Amino acid sequence: MTDKKLTTSNLKNFRKKFNNKKIGLAHGVFDLFHYGHLQHLQKASKLCDILVVSITSKKFVNKGPGRPIYNDDQRLEILNSLDIIDHTFLSHEKSANQIIKLLKPNIYFKGEEYAVKKNDFSKKIISEEKELKKFGGKIFFTKEPTLSSTNLINRFSGEL
Repeated sequence: MTDKKLTTSNLKNFRKKFNNKKIGLAHGVFDLFHYGHLQHLQKASKLCDILVVSITSKKFVNKGPGRPIYNDDQRLEILNSLDIIDHTFLSHEKSANQIIKLLKPNIYFKGEEYAVKKNDFSKKIISEEKELKKFGGKIFFTKEPTLSSTNLINRFSGEL
């Protein structure tokens, strides 16, 4: 498997290198990778030429005790094993704003649960969308099944 991991330094020239391609970005924690994640990323990959998936560093994940279950390298390895993903990026920020600013994706993919902005308790989607608008990027909410890792973990944690 080739190394798909991007760094901040090679992100700066990424847009220039692939200027004629439609670049997509999906960002999240991607902890306890599940069927909903797969469906979301499959849909995203069909709508762009190059799919970059970024994850939030463990330091900034605030989903409960012991989360994320998998460390940064493990989550990246899971994502890098998928042929539908062209590149991955580890974000050392609380939101996707940094990678949006550097990558300038044509499309930013989020799950349908983020379409109603008042339901986003973190309010990150609002600032991420503002960052996208600065260079004409668009947000696309996939309508694939929403399965929350947090809900799955909470649901089955008492049974383990």
